[in-house]
Amino acid sequence: MRRALQFSLLLAIVLGMVLAWLWTPWALLIVLVPLDLMLWATLAPGCEWWGPVLRTFGSRYREVLLTFDGAPHPDETPEVLVLLERYGARALFMVDVTRAERNPDLVKEIVSRGHGIGCALTDEEAAAFWRMSKSQLNEAIQRNKEALQNIIPGVALQWLRVPGEIKLPWLHPVLDRHGLKLISASAHDGGLLMSDMETALLKMRTAISKGGVIQFHHNQRDAAGHGTMPEMLEEMLIWLKGQGYGMS
Repeated sequence: MRRALQFSLLLAIVLGMVLAWLWTPWALLIVLVPLDLMLWATLAPGCEWWGPVLRTFGSRYREVLLTFDGAPHPDETPEVLVLLERYGARALFMVDVTRAERNPDLVKEIVSRGHGIGCALTDEEAAAFWRMSKSQLNEAIQRNKEALQNIIPGVALQWLRVPGEIKLPWLHPVLDRHGLKLISASAHDGGLLMSDMETALLKMRTAISKGGVIQFHHNQRDAAGHGTMPEMLEEMLIWLKGQGYGMS
């Protein structure tokens, strides 16, 4: 699907350029349509035209996968680990290697408690992600993988989460090279757009379904600047337990 789409869009763009050179009025439409399709494939949440994205894992049972971005956080991650143990939950922590290198013992504790580790780009890499070339992206992922494996040797790394759900056309070929898969979420805490915790919790509960992937952010703040993690997590864990959801 990915190669067929890339070839078709490239062919349409080339044809449009030829027609534009000939001053044909239809050229603009022929060029704009494939460009719009490329933007949709790149920016639309959950769109899999460029390749698969895990937003749900298709379970027939009431179970969810909890994920945490911005890990490890020296203040919040220990509290999160305590809460997960209290409610019998397992989670996937998307680790920023810059933070991991400052808090290696915390990364090791995440693993020792039975939780999974995934890759996340550093803040600097995330800011430049939308304009990364294929080689730059490959180097960033390789660098992050090596840094994590130096801290936690032998731990399998399977997942990568990218900022803003931007899916560059060359993202999946790079992921394939590193044996990684792209993970997103079907329910999240609102990220930078969160206004208040109660509204965010309501939206999350509405979006949660069987086999859903739930995304939390470390160092989350509401509109007033108050921290909402891990208080928000505990509220969600209580609700999930009450609804009969498994989290292991």
